[in-house]
Amino acid sequence: MRKNYFYFALAAFLLLGPACFAKDHQPAASAASEAARINAAGIEQLEAAEYAKAEESFRAAISLNPSQPKYFNNLAISLMRRNCYKEAYPFLKQAISMNENYAKALANMAITCFYLGSYMDAYRFYLRAEEVDRAYTAARFERNKATARLEELSKENPDNSDYKQMLEVLKDSRRNQEQTTPR
Repeated sequence: MRKNYFYFALAAFLLLGPACFAKDHQPAASAASEAARINAAGIEQLEAAEYAKAEESFRAAISLNPSQPKYFNNLAISLMRRNCYKEAYPFLKQAISMNENYAKALANMAITCFYLGSYMDAYRFYLRAEEVDRAYTAARFERNKATARLEELSKENPDNSDYKQMLEVLKDSRRNQEQTTPR
């Protein structure tokens, strides 16, 4: 039986030639380039505020090339733009698991956690994003805006200790920054 299989494989190789094996790698490269093209279309759709179409594009890009963390991040952004933070969360988690130093995904996870009410997690992801890429994080986040929003939430929910704790952390970090900034 093994002898017959060997002859069958040898005959297939001789008939089809080594080119048939090179073709096996071609579709992967083709799929990757098609996924990149679809991802680029999704970004254009995001910029045009066509969030549902962008979501479809990013899902298609992921199906063609699931090894790109930016496709997962982009899918999450399309969901975040429609206030679907709970749905965005697993895609950000996937992007971060693929690249734990992906500052954009870390920053988006901070925002997602914030809107899901997980403020300490939001702050932890913010700190990780800042550690990875301080310039990007500074441009992405406005500390005063976050502080103002937390103050509003704290007034609306005076019994929530997370709000109070986050406000203290933000105020402490602002004081530390002011003390270390040259004048």
